[in-house]
Amino acid sequence: MFTRFEPFYNESIRKTIIAFGSLFNQIYFNRKNSAGEVTETSRVPLTYGPKEKFVQMLKSESGLTDQTHTKITLPRMGFEITGFLYDSQRKLNRLQTKIKNVNEVNYSSFIEVPYIINVGMYLFSRNIDDNLQIIEQIVPFFTPDFTVHVNMNTLNPRVAVPVILNNINVVEDYEGSFDDRRTVNSVFDFTIKTYVYGPIKDTSTILIEDVNMELFEGLTADNDYKIFSIGYTGDSSTLSGITYYER
Repeated sequence: MFTRFEPFYNESIRKTIIAFGSLFNQIYFNRKNSAGEVTETSRVPLTYGPKEKFVQMLKSESGLTDQTHTKITLPRMGFEITGFLYDSQRKLNRLQTKIKNVNEVNYSSFIEVPYIINVGMYLFSRNIDDNLQIIEQIVPFFTPDFTVHVNMNTLNPRVAVPVILNNINVVEDYEGSFDDRRTVNSVFDFTIKTYVYGPIKDTSTILIEDVNMELFEGLTADNDYKIFSIGYTGDSSTLSGITYYER
């Protein structure tokens, strides 16, 4: 049923995730001294990956040389897709089609299908102050949703995609020895209301240039028949000729 000679890929989910990540790739934080003066301003790195990968990176050390070992710098942020869910509340007639003319070419596709993408974002910091500082740069924009506009495809160049912040969970690691590295972990739970699209077809009108047609009128008393032969050429605004003959 789903086998096609020409596979299609509108990159709807990919573009949605890229738009989500662009909301958080320009977050900065300040470091202050005991006098309250800003001594350092740094950008928080953002990558795509599972939470377990970040935990493993925090525990492991990278060896620059046999004598020099470094640990990952904090704070750091990451996010991943945690699930997909069909959104029946935004369901439309699936047989409805959308047609749009772009550069004198007609494109058509079935109506979009609404889906919910669940995304988990993770924030790791060395102390609670850095963690809270970054949280306060995120939560004021979600009340509880923030809408981004995504260029999905030719038929849908500007689609409003709400990003909803459901909750935030802050976890501090107190257990372990004095040699263990202390981290503060905040988990953000997001819901993205987006759409996925089927194949887009070129439905431009085909120009008919030449037509040859014969019309059978009926049998005569002698069991012969009469035929109208009509020819049309697209270069002329009138019929090129009408011939009537008997057989």
